[in-house]
Amino acid sequence: MRENFNVRKAMTHIADGEVIKMVSTDFKTHLFKKNNRKGGKPVLHEIHRQLGRPVHMEMDYDDFKTKFSNNEFFVCEEMI
Repeated sequence: MRENFNVRKAMTHIADGEVIKMVSTDFKTHLFKKNNRKGGKPVLHEIHRQLGRPVHMEMDYDDFKTKFSNNEFFVCEEMI
């Protein structure tokens, strides 16, 4: 059984190198992981839709915390 958690615990999982998935009601999959690119922001946000390529956005931990403070997350077991 999966464990849903808040944004603070999600940030620690991302910092540990795990892929986090956001619980959402829209038809998109939101994945968050540590950005390994040099010179980029530390969090990589991937949005996977039904059609088309995934959208990649970079953000700071502060931006992540304020933007997604009301959402729930869980550790993503399988990759898309």
